[in-house]
Amino acid sequence: MNLYEWVGEPLVKASWAYYADLRNFVYVTYKTIENSSYEKKRIINELIRYKIMGTTLGENEVVNNLSMLEDILKDDGHNDNEVKVALSRIIDILFISRKIFFGNGEDKILIASRDDIIATLLVELLIRGGFSAGHVRDLDELLYIVDNARPDLILIDLSIFDFGSNKFHEMSDYNLNEIPLIAIADEGQLEMVEKEIKLCIFDYIIKPFNPLEIACRIRLDLERYSSFRDTCLRDALTNAYNRSYFIERLYQEFGQFKRNRRPFSVMFLDIDKFKDINDIYGHVVGDKVLKEFSFAVMSSLRNCDIFCRYGGDEFVILMPDTDGKSAVRAAERIRENISSLKIDCGETDIMLSFSAGVKEMDDSITSCDEIIKAADAAMYAAKQAGGNRTERVNGKRKGNIIVVDSGKGLLEILRHTFDEDKIVLISPDEVHLLENDDPAVLLINDISTKVDGKTVLNEIKNRRMDFKVIYLTEDKNVNSIQGADIIFYRPFSMTELENEIYKLSKML
Repeated sequence: MNLYEWVGEPLVKASWAYYADLRNFVYVTYKTIENSSYEKKRIINELIRYKIMGTTLGENEVVNNLSMLEDILKDDGHNDNEVKVALSRIIDILFISRKIFFGNGEDKILIASRDDIIATLLVELLIRGGFSAGHVRDLDELLYIVDNARPDLILIDLSIFDFGSNKFHEMSDYNLNEIPLIAIADEGQLEMVEKEIKLCIFDYIIKPFNPLEIACRIRLDLERYSSFRDTCLRDALTNAYNRSYFIERLYQEFGQFKRNRRPFSVMFLDIDKFKDINDIYGHVVGDKVLKEFSFAVMSSLRNCDIFCRYGGDEFVILMPDTDGKSAVRAAERIRENISSLKIDCGETDIMLSFSAGVKEMDDSITSCDEIIKAADAAMYAAKQAGGNRTERVNGKRKGNIIVVDSGKGLLEILRHTFDEDKIVLISPDEVHLLENDDPAVLLINDISTKVDGKTVLNEIKNRRMDFKVIYLTEDKNVNSIQGADIIFYRPFSMTELENEIYKLSKML
């Protein structure tokens, strides 16, 4: 197969930077090539994530990468026809934007209209005006393109709406706050739009209009929208996005996962010993640390990653098309940059480190709040372990002894008796992550001031988790605790505790 001739010139000249969801191709390939080995799937995954996604490739690089992919599939023993089918489906995903948008402009304008004559005229005028432009005729196409090729602005003819239909309400509920919408409307439609449509319309163009003014109007609107978004959504000190924007984008990614199984991860970061820096050097130096830390992190990320200041010295990164392992690798790349950062505060240089917590989206997560709590809890665990490290929530736990505690003291004692791979530590905020785990012995340390044992027990009961529970407390007035199999009162014998853990673990 002559891959270059088959793929064609338009493919190798296309800009790959637009395709934030390139990784979806992996799942398509897996469905087409059912018997690919795990190792080959991993190679395909790595190839696209590190060689293609988020970069603009030259002609030779594109051909080389696709050739490598072709060889990988052939090595699995698949014939030319199977490989061609797989690659065709991959290319369909990679180049959906190329099929819709024409022109060489960086800004992509999507025209949604049932009037083909006006739409064709607008596409031509916008291309001449330096934009890339495309046309769709119905809401299904519009939503599909928004999901897969993310336009920079939508020029929407309101005649496309059938007010009162299910599709209209689907469009109204769709989260398009990040894309400016310019509505083309008859004067009589405006009142209906204000009453019924729930979209954030950034500007209106009233019919009849002069087509020659459209390109100028769109350019001004894009500039105004960009300035407006930056003012509203960026943190003034660090230039990171703010918490509101993170929550908005998280809901978008959460919806993408539910609709298309598009993966993403959340990473929390916290500067180690930042309070000490503020106390010793003052808030002026503290602000300088926050700014330089943010700049170093942002310079380590891809264009599609969303870096936000969550509060104080705590930051969060939303990473589309990224699994947990890749997010951990990204954290280590950031750590390399931060380790070389020296912040001049006059008398000395300040060296920084940070603690990070990572959680990949999966089916155990039922809300945006859950993935935030999981990643934040992992970051807290990293700080508790001494800082300057990354902890990842892996979903299902290994081992059959789980310690719910705010520190590692009890865990370290028990590890002298039990195999290290059979005992794990979680914080109270991570209990919900055990919902799909195998039965285990759960050791709740209510003696710790940061553990509310009764709240943990209620969560276990509400989620119907199958655990044998040992409850540690210093309240000797408590005779029984609903949900606890065994209660130990402080002071107690560690030998007796270890014997009970052993007995319960044998019963599982």
